[in-house]
Amino acid sequence: MKKLSIAVALLMCGVVATSAQTKLAGMEQYRRSSLNLIMVEDPRIDTAVVDIVRRAFLAAPIPDKYNDHGVDASLRYVKASDVVVDNYAESKMVLNLKKKGDADKGAKTGAAVTGLLGALAGVEMGPSNQKYNIQKMTVDTTKRWMPHVAYHHLKKHDMAKKAIDKWFGVESGNINIDLVRERAFFNATDQEIKAATESGDRPAEDAIMDNGGHEIISNTFVAISTTRLLNAQQMADEIIYKAALVANFLPRNEADLTMSTAELAAAATAAGMGDGNAVYTTTYLFRLVWNEEIFNKINAVSGDVAKYNALDCFHLEYVGDESTHVNVRAKDKSGEEKVKLTYEEAVAKAMVEAQRVVLAKLEKKYEVFRTKTPLTEIDPVMKANIGTKECVEEKDKYEILQKIVKLDKKSGKQTVSYKRAGVITVDKVGDNLTDPSAQTTFTGKLPKGVFKGSLIRFTK
Repeated sequence: MKKLSIAVALLMCGVVATSAQTKLAGMEQYRRSSLNLIMVEDPRIDTAVVDIVRRAFLAAPIPDKYNDHGVDASLRYVKASDVVVDNYAESKMVLNLKKKGDADKGAKTGAAVTGLLGALAGVEMGPSNQKYNIQKMTVDTTKRWMPHVAYHHLKKHDMAKKAIDKWFGVESGNINIDLVRERAFFNATDQEIKAATESGDRPAEDAIMDNGGHEIISNTFVAISTTRLLNAQQMADEIIYKAALVANFLPRNEADLTMSTAELAAAATAAGMGDGNAVYTTTYLFRLVWNEEIFNKINAVSGDVAKYNALDCFHLEYVGDESTHVNVRAKDKSGEEKVKLTYEEAVAKAMVEAQRVVLAKLEKKYEVFRTKTPLTEIDPVMKANIGTKECVEEKDKYEILQKIVKLDKKSGKQTVSYKRAGVITVDKVGDNLTDPSAQTTFTGKLPKGVFKGSLIRFTK
């Protein structure tokens, strides 16, 4: 493939993708992130259910709001014991980098500072040990070790390069942008594709649209999960343990409030589980590093796969983590009836649900992972095709986005960004888990220039 053709192809992706925004379906598909799901087998998992968990994970479909960017099926499921953490200092540095949009990190840092100042001032810190038995709690070394296992698995198998390989079709032996075109042109009309592919010398105003391909590549993520099957007491202990990590840095009265709230949550969770189990999933999210410098290096090899393979510029950056649990239920609703499930079916269903929920929690927690969704209606009521499946809740806030495109006249390069045009609030949440056609409605003032198909995104 010639050097120029990659650049032109990415430009064409932008032209068609932007043009397709006039049609709802085209824009919705274009805004998808690409996701690679991987699981590391937790060494603490009960051996009696490990095969059930493995089969359930490998059979589970990727959530339909993402493009499947999975690579090498043999690397999708790995035992933690098979991963060698040979550079702890490196993974510690990567994992400790500032997490984008991680509000919890700021809260914990603030709590730590408060704890230090309080200790220096002679203020009693941490929860009442006699009441909460905090001194008996031990550090879960496996839990602390798992993020390092995740990072080293990704590094050992060059997952960043494999993600780029897939984008540029390297496995075919010929560098191409077929996948980029496919995902950017999805639902574009024949006329739009023809207009883009026949444009060898586009005017400056059209050249502004060259960011489509770059944008979809930069929204490539790897989610690497660990899963355990816990009983009610284990789940309660997990909730108390997580609360204690923060409470130890708080003044006594605040710490006791934190712990008592956690105890109530733990008791409610345990009561809800009864004698059953819950799938407990923790997911570590990484994002593919993509920028103009990397693109230029790929473009410079002029389609030579050997030279491309010699490049050393592909990386994943750590975004953050999130956890959730889903009860394993023996019965499943099918219409108005409850159908009895086998134990394996129940675990598999809970696995899929836990993966969906943890991804939704990651999306709410980290701005870089948040997807953009088009408004399907604006008059008389604002609506969007999101709901319970995306863990939308009443009173959630969504920002309406206005696309801003800037062109550097000297270099001919352009940048695309999104500016907040207004904020709307969730009114009624559509139950799209049971009815795929259900939509969520919003209240709020509709800004000028907003139209059917305008993009919205969750905001805090």
